[in-house]
Amino acid sequence: MNEAVFDRDILLDALHGLGGADAELTRFPRRFISRLTWIDMLTAALPDETARIEGFLSHFSVIDLSEDIARRAAMLRGDRWRL
Repeated sequence: MNEAVFDRDILLDALHGLGGADAELTRFPRRFISRLTWIDMLTAALPDETARIEGFLSHFSVIDLSEDIARRAAMLRGDRWRL
């Protein structure tokens, strides 16, 4: 496997140097995040960290959400809450 999709938590861990987050990210030559993760990261950034966060995020391909993808994600999240 040479690609993976990452969520906000591992990105935050990597930015803060926690655990093996950076090692996990670098295991995959093709790294992806969703547009929602991209938004979450920039929303959480302090004003003076925005450029650093954007630079970090530039190492990931962003998966934009079509309506079909968004609906499927909502359905999957709804199913998960009921587990």
